Amino acid sequence: SINNFGQWSNLNSVSKTIYTAGAIDTLIKPPTEFAEHEIFIANFEACLKAFNLTVINIVQMIDNFYLNTKNWGLSPQEAIRFQLVNGHCFHFFNK
Repeated sequence: SINNFGQWSNLNSVSKTIYTAGAIDTLIKPPTEFAEHEIFIANFEACLKAFNLTVINIVQMIDNFYLNTKNWGLSPQEAIRFQLVNGHCFHFFNK
């Protein structure tokens, strides 16, 4: 588990990609599904397709998130939530 920028910055590019792919998988299939999860998955996948986003792009989003030193104490999952779900994909979830 990666909890902050220090841990994230110690990963090489392949490890960042693998970690991010796992984090995205967890978003799509969490340990406990919430109400309307199927709608979330459909909207999330539509966003990824609409913006043609790959795992590499999402790794770059996380790296960009950490350019702000105020974010260094946050996890990559928070970066994904902030940059991707609440950022790029905002309109897909708030129709």
